[in-house]
Amino acid sequence: MKNIFDIKYLFNRGQLDNGNLIRFLGIAKGSVFETEYQLLLAKDLKYINEKDYDELNEKIQKITSMLTNLIKSLRSKGKRNKK
Repeated sequence: MKNIFDIKYLFNRGQLDNGNLIRFLGIAKGSVFETEYQLLLAKDLKYINEKDYDELNEKIQKITSMLTNLIKSLRSKGKRNKK
């Protein structure tokens, strides 16, 4: 919950630049990896079946890809602006 407050605070103060946004997206990506591990653990412990695991894992992979691409885009935008 702390990160949600931080990003709202920075946004309201006009301090949400690319650097801060990239940092928060990196934190979000870490959270996705934690979720991916928990999902695998739930499958291994038979809390969820293979079909549910596959569906959820596919969503996790899409989210990871979207975050990765957004981070790459913001980084390349930052490099272009420095020139």
